[in-house]
Amino acid sequence: MRRIALDRVVHDAGGEELPDDTNEYDHLSQIFDECNAIAPHILFTPNHDGNAAQTTLREGEREYAEITFDPGYSIDKFTADVYFRTACVLHEIMHVIVSRKYHRPANLSPEDRLINFHFGNDADVRRQSANVVANFEKAIRIADSDPKVRDRPLHDHLFGRLEYGLVTPHVHNETVVLDLLVYMKLQGFDKNATYMYLTSLSEEAMERRAMAGEVRRV
Repeated sequence: MRRIALDRVVHDAGGEELPDDTNEYDHLSQIFDECNAIAPHILFTPNHDGNAAQTTLREGEREYAEITFDPGYSIDKFTADVYFRTACVLHEIMHVIVSRKYHRPANLSPEDRLINFHFGNDADVRRQSANVVANFEKAIRIADSDPKVRDRPLHDHLFGRLEYGLVTPHVHNETVVLDLLVYMKLQGFDKNATYMYLTSLSEEAMERRAMAGEVRRV
C-alpha cells in the first residue's frame, strides 16, 4: 500500500522509499497510517544546514508544525544515510503526533508539548521518564546479546540512537523507537529479538496515545 503524502516527504528528504505493505499490514503499517494522516497538516521545508531534521510546533488549526530537513544529511560510518533520512523524517512526524495526542496541562511551552506521555505535573514526568529509561536500557541489553545485531554496524547505530533517547527520555520515547523500527525495517533487519522488543515498546505507546495510562516497563 502506498501513502502518497508520506511517500512525497520521504522522497524530498532524500530518504529510502517506505516498503509496500499491501500483503504485510502490521504494527509499523499502523504507524505509517498515523504519519500519513497528519502529514498534510505539516509544512515540510528542505534546509541544507547539516541537521537531519527538526520540528517547530505551530498554533494553527490547519498547519500543526514545520519540519525542516537536510536531504543531503550524513552522520557517521555506522549509519546508512539514505535509510536514516527516512527514519529521521518519521521521527519528527511522531513529535507532531504526540504533541496533539496526549493529555497535559494547558498553556505549556512548545518544548513541554513534545512530552511523550499523559501527565499532570512534574512528578508524573519524572516517574514515567524513569520507565522509559528502564525500557531503553533493556533494549540495549537485548541488542548486545542479539546474534543478528551485535556484530554489525547496525548495533552501533542502535546504541547511539538509544543513548540519544536516554538524554531526554520524556520527549524521545516513541520518536526514537519509531526511527529505529523504520531504519531496521528498510534494511531487512525485522526478524530478530531487538526488532521485536522495539515493536513491543511502540505498541505500548500506541495504546497510550489512544487511551489513558502511564508508561509501562515492558
